[in-house]
Amino acid sequence: MEPKAVLFDFDGTLVDTEGPDCALLSRLFAEEGLSVAPEDVARAFAGVTRSEIRSEVLRRYGVRLSDSWLDRYRLGRAELERTIRVSDGALSFLGRLRDAGILLALVTNSRERRIARVLAGTGLGAWFGSNVFHLGEGVRMKPAPDMYLSALSALHVSPGEALAIEDSAPGVEAAAAAGITCLGYTGNCPFRGELASRLLASGAEETFASFSEISDWFFAVPGIGSDGPKAQGRNR
Repeated sequence: MEPKAVLFDFDGTLVDTEGPDCALLSRLFAEEGLSVAPEDVARAFAGVTRSEIRSEVLRRYGVRLSDSWLDRYRLGRAELERTIRVSDGALSFLGRLRDAGILLALVTNSRERRIARVLAGTGLGAWFGSNVFHLGEGVRMKPAPDMYLSALSALHVSPGEALAIEDSAPGVEAAAAAGITCLGYTGNCPFRGELASRLLASGAEETFASFSEISDWFFAVPGIGSDGPKAQGRNR
């Protein structure tokens, strides 16, 4: 495989939004009389869009969140967006990819307005330009492959010429459904080993706990960097 494009997930992958967001959800759940620790929120709601939280809480815990809950969550998340942290090593990896002539794209379950706002706030938008594929009318969320298929079409690359990086099982499944090799990223997760096993079971080629490890792996692929051997199906 000689990738021509790398397709990144956003939340929990390029940026560390999952940890702070799960702490926020845990606090808001407590205000509704539901006790769920932040790490258990991360386990229960991995890959679930936040607009689906109320229905998922009802299904999983039998608790109906109040009508004001979503508004309070949105206010809290707006505060968190002001301090979003780019994942360690991500900028260096993006720079190496760009220098090597690799196409970059973002594939996210976020909606356009939110992702545009966060990309601008973090400065990450400059890396992707118009190559941002998000939820919208007629576009199914991951694990459906819709956004990945749109990215392949827009970049004019085949599935075999692309590589995806995801931190959730639905994301890995979406990439796999589009025929794209996917790496699992666990660097922002408090239970990395558990997540790594989940991502591998969902079809990830390999999992990594840092972008520096992903960068070393990527540039060891023959035709891109050195001719070092490529490891298969392990977590790091």
